[in-house]
Amino acid sequence: MAKKIDRKEVKYIAHLARLQLTSEEEEKFSRQLGEILTYVDKLKEVNTRNVPPYFPCLCFKERIQRGQTKEISFPARSPG
Repeated sequence: MAKKIDRKEVKYIAHLARLQLTSEEEEKFSRQLGEILTYVDKLKEVNTRNVPPYFPCLCFKERIQRGQTKEISFPARSPG
């Protein structure tokens, strides 16, 4: 069962994002946000105890430290 996000919460989120929603959109987003939260709850249940950490940025960081990056493709300052 999907979690329920009421229309009042959707209106508040839309206000923060400076969006104007129709009542149909409020209802649609209420349902969709509830489904997203339900999915997040399912992800929390996954046992990741024996899964090693994944750090995809480390190889790029190492290349920078070793000076293996390419030249910047734009000038450091604008002409004039």
